[in-house]
Amino acid sequence: MAKLVINPTSAAKKEIPIVTRVISIGRDPSNDLVLSDSMVSRRHAILEQRDNQYVLRDNNSSNGTMVNGDRVESEKPLRDGDLVAIGSSRLLFQLDDTAEASIPAAASPVGPPEAAPAHPASEAEVRCRHCGKVAVEGDRFCRGCGRELGPEKKSVACTQCGNEVPLPADFCGRCGKPLPARVATRPNRRSELERDLVKDGAEDTPVVTPPAPSPRVRPRPAGASASKRGEAAGFGVRFLAFLVDEMILGIPLLLGGLAWMTSLAFGPSPSLVSAVSAVYSLLCIFYYVYFWGARGATPGKSLLGLTVTTDSGETPIGYGRALLRLVGYAVSSLFFGLGFLLIAFSPDRRGLHDRIAGTRVERSS
Repeated sequence: MAKLVINPTSAAKKEIPIVTRVISIGRDPSNDLVLSDSMVSRRHAILEQRDNQYVLRDNNSSNGTMVNGDRVESEKPLRDGDLVAIGSSRLLFQLDDTAEASIPAAASPVGPPEAAPAHPASEAEVRCRHCGKVAVEGDRFCRGCGRELGPEKKSVACTQCGNEVPLPADFCGRCGKPLPARVATRPNRRSELERDLVKDGAEDTPVVTPPAPSPRVRPRPAGASASKRGEAAGFGVRFLAFLVDEMILGIPLLLGGLAWMTSLAFGPSPSLVSAVSAVYSLLCIFYYVYFWGARGATPGKSLLGLTVTTDSGETPIGYGRALLRLVGYAVSSLFFGLGFLLIAFSPDRRGLHDRIAGTRVERSS
């Protein structure tokens, strides 16, 4: 019986026996194998048994499926010891002796026993440096523990999530956070060049340092192309998110109305009404500017899986752009809200306020 070993190098690894001919893999709870990861699509991949062969098929996922480091374009047959990468999860495909024996092997020439070649010497065997299992010729990953064969590579632990990142690297492959300057590839490169130049007496030669990545740009996961971004959100889902935000903002408005009604019992107070109106207006401005500028989405948008990004895909968009977008809200509300109706009728699903601030609203896949 074949099986999948989830995260074989982790202490919390889990073995999943393959008991059906078709196994669906994805983030949605209705899948046979559920991977709770934002980098995994709802219906990410399918593992199917065809006669004596297991085939892995990618379902046009956002971030792709990798087998032994190579991206699966449509489908790929699996063999014992293949390592499948889906999001941040690693799935080691294994066949037991019975399953391996059922797969037909290539015919070998028949000859007299004395003509058979001698067994290769033991020193020619390749063993995994982690678990000691003997590897088969052509293997790139160990069939026992799933780790990569070959010479040991230097790695560093990410300070954010603890993931072991092989060097050279500038970002963590799991959480996307930049590595510390003392271990990242680019910051170290300048100090090494300067040390060599001083040694050779060429201090006057300029050293060009690559620009540091902007802290607002989220590094894209490995295997994702620059063109694969979130789907533009339509008018209906954005209107529902707006209603949720207005319901949240209606709570302090209700409390302010109760305070005003209480003041009527002691006599009208125009100053109190003006103060409550001013405080509520400032609260609304703070609500939208803070959540757009610092979090990338208001609570209503986050609830429905929406994110506000810039035209280049950066999020959060910053307080200045968020304030400009809020001013665009006021402009879009003119002429019976025609600026908002552009979301429903324009091909890029952007309202007038999005065009003013240079933003777009994306929906996660």
